[in-house]
Amino acid sequence: MSMQFGDTLIVTRDGPSIQKINLQVRKHESVFDDIKAMSKADMLPTELAGPYIADLKKEDSNGLPSLTIISN
Repeated sequence: MSMQFGDTLIVTRDGPSIQKINLQVRKHESVFDDIKAMSKADMLPTELAGPYIADLKKEDSNGLPSLTIISN
């Protein structure tokens, strides 16, 4: 099953209450506006991990304040 809300596509096999994947397309200039960080098209996933985790922690609704990077 898939649902679209604005620029977010939600995909699930067993229902959104059980598991889901949120997909968003964002411009590099504004992807990390909340934490004032930048991204570039040539950045490696390991370089994006830090800002991405910081952005997840910053979210109020579904934020993950206790999430930490163990190894990068």
